[in-house]
Amino acid sequence: MFDQIIGNVKKLTEAGVALLALGIVMQIIFGKAVPF
Repeated sequence: MFDQIIGNVKKLTEAGVALLALGIVMQIIFGKAVPF
């Protein structure tokens, strides 16, 4: 049970970091036109 919760938290954290990195890359490529 506890291991499952930790696994889900890790997945959510990885997804959040990936979205953050994607947003940064989009801003670098497209400039300020990206609504982040």
